[in-house]
Amino acid sequence: MGKTRAQIQADYRQRKKQKLGQAVFLKAESERQKKYYVPVAALTQRQKRERREKVNIRVRKHRAFIKKINEGAKNSLERFNEDGNSRENPNPDFEEEECDSAISDGSSETAGPSQSQRSPLLVKFQFKKKVSTRKRTSRALSKAHRRIQQLQLLQDDPSGTLD
Repeated sequence: MGKTRAQIQADYRQRKKQKLGQAVFLKAESERQKKYYVPVAALTQRQKRERREKVNIRVRKHRAFIKKINEGAKNSLERFNEDGNSRENPNPDFEEEECDSAISDGSSETAGPSQSQRSPLLVKFQFKKKVSTRKRTSRALSKAHRRIQQLQLLQDDPSGTLD
């Protein structure tokens, strides 16, 4: 059975990437795709809405993907109990070898802690939470709020004068 047009195109891009090199190919591909970009200002209302819906779908998928990765990392940390011993092998493809030192000098003596003292290395990263910035308010809106406050003060105290 023959290849589809998409498969033919994918193979062509793969050959081109190997021929030109990764960096050159990616730059040329980026330039090629930029030609097709249409600014939002040039779109109709319907096209804007459709584009935004597609973007929102991609963003939702990406957030779900990131959430899945974070849950996987959280679950792998939960595999370790309070003593630091692993409840199960976190990487089933990796077979543990009996080795007490990172550097072997060929001698039969072993360096480092004994088998009963060893515990897996657990690394915790402390990431800063996103710092929210002050919300900017337009001058017109600020002026309107000041005017409302002045009118409310005038309403409460009719003898006062308005600037």
